[in-house]
Amino acid sequence: MRQHTDGRRRLAPAAGLGAVWLAFYAAWLAVRPGGERALTIFADTAYLVPLAAAFALSVYAWRRVPPELRSFWGLTALACFAWLAADTLWCVRDLAEGAVPYPYWTDIGYLVADACMLLAVYAAFRPRARLIGVGRLLDGLIVVGTLALLWWLLLIRPVDAASDLATVVTLAYPVVGLAVVGIVVATRIFPARNGTLAMRLVVAGFACSVLANALYSHTSLTSEYLSGAWIELGWEAQGVLVAVGAFAAAQGIGRPADWARFREREGVETGFIVTGAIAVALTVLAVDARGHSDPVVLAGIALLGALVIGRVWALLGLRSERRSLVDEGTGAYGRDYLDDQIVRLSARARHFDEPFALAVAAPDGGRPAPPHGQLARRLVGAARDVDSVANLDGGRFAVLLPNVDIEEAAALSERLRLAVAGRPFEGMEGPALATVSVGLSAGREGDSPRSLVERGERALRRAAELGGNQVQSGVDMFDARPVEPLRLERLAALADGREGRAGHARAVAHLAVRLARELGLGERSVGVLALAALLHDLGKLAVPEVVLQKPGSLDDLEWAEVERHPTLGAELVTRLAGDRDAAEIVRAHHERWDGSGYPQRLREHAIPVEARVLAVADAFVAMTSDRPYRETRSETSALTAIWRESGSRFDPAVVSALLGLARDGDLPGRPDHAPNSLVLAG
Repeated sequence: MRQHTDGRRRLAPAAGLGAVWLAFYAAWLAVRPGGERALTIFADTAYLVPLAAAFALSVYAWRRVPPELRSFWGLTALACFAWLAADTLWCVRDLAEGAVPYPYWTDIGYLVADACMLLAVYAAFRPRARLIGVGRLLDGLIVVGTLALLWWLLLIRPVDAASDLATVVTLAYPVVGLAVVGIVVATRIFPARNGTLAMRLVVAGFACSVLANALYSHTSLTSEYLSGAWIELGWEAQGVLVAVGAFAAAQGIGRPADWARFREREGVETGFIVTGAIAVALTVLAVDARGHSDPVVLAGIALLGALVIGRVWALLGLRSERRSLVDEGTGAYGRDYLDDQIVRLSARARHFDEPFALAVAAPDGGRPAPPHGQLARRLVGAARDVDSVANLDGGRFAVLLPNVDIEEAAALSERLRLAVAGRPFEGMEGPALATVSVGLSAGREGDSPRSLVERGERALRRAAELGGNQVQSGVDMFDARPVEPLRLERLAALADGREGRAGHARAVAHLAVRLARELGLGERSVGVLALAALLHDLGKLAVPEVVLQKPGSLDDLEWAEVERHPTLGAELVTRLAGDRDAAEIVRAHHERWDGSGYPQRLREHAIPVEARVLAVADAFVAMTSDRPYRETRSETSALTAIWRESGSRFDPAVVSALLGLARDGDLPGRPDHAPNSLVLAG
């Protein structure tokens, strides 16, 4: 925000100076002090001021901008030079001789300037007609066709056709001008780069020039052009806008980081196209008394009418095609449509470096399976309007995500998962805890539909192996065994985040290590316990957040979900850390001394001693931390509660060790007291 404000402040003086100059020039044209000769001298000399500024600042911008922008500013500087040289020659001849012949050497400079600008706009925005559908292509053709018809009527047809140079030059102005306008229209309708503020100012300046040239051509054909006419304000506006744009480019103002990223422009609405084109056609027929005898005008009107009919037909056809592609019961597309869209986005990535991603979602096994239609509608509702949800085989869905990088895609995929996790579905008995896993694959240049979907399915399988109800990307995070400690700590933090209790696992691990050493356990046991304590809640990655963060008591189905997490956690620890001893501690950390725990109902010394230590450490840290279903307890209150359950829930020896640490003032259990990193031993 500060950079944006500073940029506007730096640009404001330049823009203000340009506005003052235009107002001064217009006032001089209106008042005409000193008579016609003074007006001619003023118009010829003062006219060159913004042109010289535009050329100088364009060269300055060309030297200062990043390499990706130099082609645009190099061509712009060349256009400004040709324009300035031509106008300087024109002014010298006009002041010396009192008139400038037509055609003259100046016309070469003007036409070269327009040609350079045509190339500059194309190089900067790079519009691509072949990457869009028929509808958008017809939109562009209708707009340009309407302008071409008016160009013909007002600028080209009045020219007396001959084989001399004057005719060629006279026709060249409207033809080149129409090409410039066509490129500008293409950057707004066709897929094109974003561009920068400076680019837009320059393009707006040359649009003013094209309109001024059109008025000049029309005036020259119907009457006589004189220096000091109001048309010159259009050329002055061009010089001012180019100069201000060059200043902005040199200062880096209005140049976002993603300026070169492809964006699909909003197409002109069909109703506007139809009514506008018909209105223009009727206007041409009304103004042109000879319209019925001019074959070019008649052909233009017929072609414009055909384009309008084609656009309406395409609109109706696309709507009908979309209805046939979309499953009315689910709102999801079929596989053929998905493949076509992947090919299209892959081409855009190649031409414009536009990122995209694919999310593959499927219901998790071992849980109630939601009705396919309801699941599809829920995913469609959670997706953005620009996303495409498609059916895949086996009850899976693919969601194509355009214009997002992998981080944005992960957030959108998480929204898809949350739209399902723990929410009831109609027609299912009891509180349906259906969940989905999502495999995410980032699009690459030249991706085929098969390769992109396969990477998403691999990520989906990984999410299922980790317990389900989560999003996994196509990056191979867990291929190496064992996983390095830093990544294990990140996984532990991820599990903590699902319950909204940051730092819990790290705090439990530190307290468990203190208790183990207080009990005199060996270093091997301490190291294995540290690893198990850090990862003891990893299985909760598979439990819906609505269950983990529920403020009230759990029902039977919800409790069954919770009781699965020690077993799932043990499987994950075996796979990721490669330590079966730590996995058994994780599996047993909810067993109780009296045999009333889960999942195996172990009792007393059948429970691994490390698991008994972990149970006490977990309970104490949980009691002294914020939880959604209970208030935070003081250390004294937590110690009292644990002491009361000594011999029933907890091993009495471990409870005694905890009380001993408390007496010595050596309790590191609160998450905000634990160090930021844990070194895993063993």
